Amino acid sequence: MHAIQGVPIDDILPGDTTYHYHFWNYERDILLRSIREHGIHTPLLLEQTGSGFRIIHGFRRFACAREQHIQNLPGIISSQSEIQNLRSSLIDNRIQAPFNLYEQSQAIHRAHELGATTTEVIQDILPLIGLHSHKNVYDQYTGFRRLPEPLIEFFVEKDIAISRTMVFQQLDSEGLDITLDLLETFSPGINLLEELMTNLYEIGRREERPVGQIYQELQVPEILERTPRPHLALGEIRQQLHAYRYPVLAETHRKIQQLADSLELGSQANIRWDKRLETRGVNVTFHWEQVENIKETSRLLSDEENLTLFRKIFEKI
Repeated sequence: MHAIQGVPIDDILPGDTTYHYHFWNYERDILLRSIREHGIHTPLLLEQTGSGFRIIHGFRRFACAREQHIQNLPGIISSQSEIQNLRSSLIDNRIQAPFNLYEQSQAIHRAHELGATTTEVIQDILPLIGLHSHKNVYDQYTGFRRLPEPLIEFFVEKDIAISRTMVFQQLDSEGLDITLDLLETFSPGINLLEELMTNLYEIGRREERPVGQIYQELQVPEILERTPRPHLALGEIRQQLHAYRYPVLAETHRKIQQLADSLELGSQANIRWDKRLETRGVNVTFHWEQVENIKETSRLLSDEENLTLFRKIFEKI
């Protein structure tokens, strides 16, 4: 490597993205302010080609320099191989900031484009971007890159863990289109979006049918059309998916509600269904002011028919 104090900015290739794997949204105001006041002192890491210089590290400095009409930039010209230059770029960038999901998956893709094998990526590149050297990790991040761009942007901006993107990676193109429609219509958080698409995916897998077909059968588009308030439509969609995926639990829910409505417990107790945990099982919560023992609780249920129903519910649970 050798340093050059004044690399003409016109000799640097702005469209060459050989070593570019950065997320498209980044904060640059601080860098711009620093360049206006002090100029650029940290050299760009460059690779010489037949038509000029390609950037290995320093894309943001270069973009800001063009905006400020700076004509010459300090640079270090690398004499390493392309894969070695990628490694240098990853090291330099990780020192400045951790990589997000997009940058990690894109760095893996760039390594392959430069000729690295899967084994080389797993052993040499994954540790440089903060990941474990494991085939499962490699598969997760290569799968992430294949998601639609709006969904990638959503995950990156919400700083979502890779594990929470897995259900979306398993969806077919129709399922991803549904995901994008829900994202655009409701702007849900990751918890709700993951819940909806997990239920839809699991129903499709259980019945070996496309998720788009199930989506139509549940009349989700009709719910969206007839319900004026999005949050109400969303609540109805959630109930539809839960009932379809968990028919036994849905029936248990109905019986619990029937029991709770028919009992005259006064202020002594309240039986409620916890909808937030439906996907994890049936939850019945008792709030008793006088007793804690379940036998005493049962004794207080004066109606024998309700008590029998109550026992049947717990047998199902």
